[in-house]
Amino acid sequence: MTRSSPDQPAVRVFTEAEKRELHGSTFRELVLDGADFSDAVLQGATFDRVSLRGCDFRRADLRGAAILGCDLSGSRFDEALLGGNRFHGSSFAEVAGLTEEQEGYVCRRGGTLVVQGGGPRLRLLR
Repeated sequence: MTRSSPDQPAVRVFTEAEKRELHGSTFRELVLDGADFSDAVLQGATFDRVSLRGCDFRRADLRGAAILGCDLSGSRFDEALLGGNRFHGSSFAEVAGLTEEQEGYVCRRGGTLVVQGGGPRLRLLR
């Protein structure tokens, strides 16, 4: 499930009803590139070593989600809800839609942000 361009629509893996029931789900060692998680309820979900390149997380509720060892390159996070997350070992290269506050939060919680044409922008360990 890949997209050749970020302008292409995300791939529908879940129905709208299913996206409201993903809280607490575990996704392990999968390739979900380009998946549409927009408006999904992912509270307390675990993504463990999942490829999530180019996914659409717009307006998704990611509070309490653990996103560990994942590649989220090129994903969108406009209006996504974050809080109580763990992002250890996850790469957020060239993502869109995160506020500056959310970018700092991702780094403080173990994620790495990479901006276009540059190296790691910020990596804070606590």
